[in-house]
Amino acid sequence: MTTPALNDSLLLTPEDDSPCIHLIARSQFRIGRSPEHADWVARFQPETPENEIFTNELGRVHVIGEVIQGRPALRDGNGTDPSINGSTFNRQPLNANVGVPVRRRGMLTLGELYAIDLVPLFSEANDFLVEGLPEWRDQPAEIQGAIVFAPRLLEPTLRDAAWIFTRLDFALRPTGGPAWLPPAPGNAATFLRCNGEFWLVNANLPSGELYVDAHDLRDGDAVPLTTASTLRLGMREYTVSWDES
Repeated sequence: MTTPALNDSLLLTPEDDSPCIHLIARSQFRIGRSPEHADWVARFQPETPENEIFTNELGRVHVIGEVIQGRPALRDGNGTDPSINGSTFNRQPLNANVGVPVRRRGMLTLGELYAIDLVPLFSEANDFLVEGLPEWRDQPAEIQGAIVFAPRLLEPTLRDAAWIFTRLDFALRPTGGPAWLPPAPGNAATFLRCNGEFWLVNANLPSGELYVDAHDLRDGDAVPLTTASTLRLGMREYTVSWDES
């Protein structure tokens, strides 16, 4: 495998028609209707002319997440201007200038039209041991874990996007692909963000479940993810690239 390049946004494109997976490690996380400008893409499905009318009521970037004083927070708008139709988190209106801290799971609404479950998957400590990545233990981080998002009405999505700070644990679904989990020592596998790179770690899976290119990740293996690599999670295969948006 080639040497991994520093990048703050990992894109996993599946070989089938399932949604792409975006792992976003930027200082800001963008939520809105635009596939080009937003990380989490909020669009009414299926994309009929009737649903397009509702989708167009959402901003290209309607809400941004950012880390403020060591805690993730939400602001209305695109970072410069407020949204036209407003937004709320747990029924509290969001402000374009003052962030609302994310302390627990909640419902984010865009323009009172589109509802998203926002699920923090945090840990109180860096309690994850990686034998093949000793520098992981020494990596400073204000926030341990990640935040994942899901449409409230379980509508189909263009991408499965997560805001990752240090790690995003997962189990394998029966049909393949990841099911996100809160950080815990006994979890099956995890994506790590360490020293500006993305890593895949097999923490508790048998041989043959995780592959990066031709490399079978055995229990305890940690592999850096590089562009153009092929990643297999259970029965589902992805191509790795960097998202430049």
